[in-house]
Amino acid sequence: MRRIVRGTLLATALVLGLPAAASATAQGDFHLGTVSSGSGHSGYAKARLWVTGFNQSHFTAYGRIYDRDRHPGHCAWVRARFHYQKGGPSWSPVRWSCASSGYKGYLFETKGQVKRIDLKVCVYQPKRNTLSHCRVETTRDEDLAN
Repeated sequence: MRRIVRGTLLATALVLGLPAAASATAQGDFHLGTVSSGSGHSGYAKARLWVTGFNQSHFTAYGRIYDRDRHPGHCAWVRARFHYQKGGPSWSPVRWSCASSGYKGYLFETKGQVKRIDLKVCVYQPKRNTLSHCRVETTRDEDLAN
C-alpha cells in the first residue's frame, strides 16, 4: 500500500511540475541535478534527475527531459543503466521527447538494491533513428553520502 501511495505522489509531482525541493523533501529523495547532452550545434538535450536511496530494495530514478534543440526532427532522449548490488547491469526503457517548448516526465523503476546508475542523455533523430552528442552521468551510492 505504501508503494502505491508513494507512486501516486510521484506521478502527481511529475504532472504538476512541483519544484525539486518540494518533491525531494516530501519523499526523502535526492535531487542529482541536470545532465545535458554535448552540443555540437545550437541545440542540446537535458534531463533533471532525482533518485530514491540506493540501499532500498525498490529503486526509482525519475525526472524531466527537455528538448532544447530547435531543429525540426531533433529530440531529447534519456535512458538509465542500473548496476545491482547482486548481479550485473540492466538498461531501463528509452524515453524521448520532441517538445522543444516544454518538458516530459520520465520514471525508471527497478527491484533490487542498486549500487550505481548511469544516466545517458542524447540528441535523437527519430526519422534516422540515430543518437548524437551523448553524455553519460554516473552516480554511486557513496556520492549521495557526501
